[in-house]
Amino acid sequence: MNKKNVAKIYSANGDLAKRWFVFFLENGKRKKVYGDINTYPCNETRMNAAKKVLEEIQTGKKKPCIVANIETCLLTRNICDKTRSDHKAKINRFRQYFELRKLDDFTSDNAKDFCLWLKTEGLYDTTINHYIILFRGGFRDLIDEGKLTGKNPFTNVGRYKTDYTPARYYTKAQINELMAEIDTDTQLNMFVGFIYYCFIRPKELRNLKVSDVIIDEMRIRVPANVSKNKKTQYVSIPTYFAPLVENFVTKRAQKDWLFESRTCTGKQIGHNTMYNKHRAILDKLGYDNTQYCLYSWKHTGAVACVKGGVG
Repeated sequence: MNKKNVAKIYSANGDLAKRWFVFFLENGKRKKVYGDINTYPCNETRMNAAKKVLEEIQTGKKKPCIVANIETCLLTRNICDKTRSDHKAKINRFRQYFELRKLDDFTSDNAKDFCLWLKTEGLYDTTINHYIILFRGGFRDLIDEGKLTGKNPFTNVGRYKTDYTPARYYTKAQINELMAEIDTDTQLNMFVGFIYYCFIRPKELRNLKVSDVIIDEMRIRVPANVSKNKKTQYVSIPTYFAPLVENFVTKRAQKDWLFESRTCTGKQIGHNTMYNKHRAILDKLGYDNTQYCLYSWKHTGAVACVKGGVG
């Protein structure tokens, strides 16, 4: 092999602030492969990752490079932890498909087959559309940055037609059945209570602190950096729910998270902790989790208000 065409590692003289990569010539053009190299925080682990990419190129194993490049592209964006977790799950499915088909490349036909495969895996059309949007953007960015060549494989992949179905609210009989299970977990019980009585969204609730509960004024402050509409707003605490809230925050430090992790002291509950607990109860009782979810308690509270004559 011509020495000029041998793949080499660019390590920026050990500067972790710069992007490392492996480069080689392909069809007379210099090609860079980043893989997951720059996700590692120290010289040793980053160099090991670079050597792994180098070995994959030298042995002709191109498929890990495509998956690794997509992974780096999607996970090094400025995104929140929940979005990063969602991206990782989608990348893992993409890797699973890639290895299942034993691919060396990823074409438009592969992209269409990937979507069909997701369908056979039991994913809903709405979820598959999220995959299409995510990977279309990822491949576009890689091509624009010169890390991949050719046409974006997801360009001609159309989205599935879907009908939006909002989460259903719980009937009185369903509330009684669910609460018999929820009542056994004090933390989940209060979490559901805040959603039902105060209409606070689960994501907002997870990011509140004890100091945001103003018992003297019977209201809860939802800061701009927490609220969905990016504006600070105040939510009233209904009279019936107030004693439970007061008991929940009494003798707790103002700096504490309203809902703290039970495994990591001083940290808020995990992104999916309450969703998973509630989902387990829905599954146990045989509810259709495509129609009912934790968020359904917000709709349930709203319906109860309307039936009670609240405008």
